[in-house]
Amino acid sequence: HIQKNWAHVSKPAFVGAYDRSKEQRPEKIQRHKHAEIQQHENKRQIEIELTLKRDDLEDAGYDDDKIEEIIQQLRKDLVKKAARNEVEYEKAKSEGRLKPTRLLK
Repeated sequence: HIQKNWAHVSKPAFVGAYDRSKEQRPEKIQRHKHAEIQQHENKRQIEIELTLKRDDLEDAGYDDDKIEEIIQQLRKDLVKKAARNEVEYEKAKSEGRLKPTRLLK
């Protein structure tokens, strides 16, 4: 007959219901992403937006040359906007105005 050895198991110090709602949970902090990763995500978002615009233009019946012209102009505008946002981000970072973002959950 085989028995389980319970000699190493201690009894719980508290027996009863434990109320976890009173616990203080720390807020989660979202750290700033690495610059190269952020640049890649920005470029990806630009290309997604361009693809959606291209689909809309194709559905509207524009010819390929006109679509390419519109997409190239839109790409220039979006890249300029992304560069301007990056410059503002770096300026705020150098001035110490950036703090980790707090996520509320």
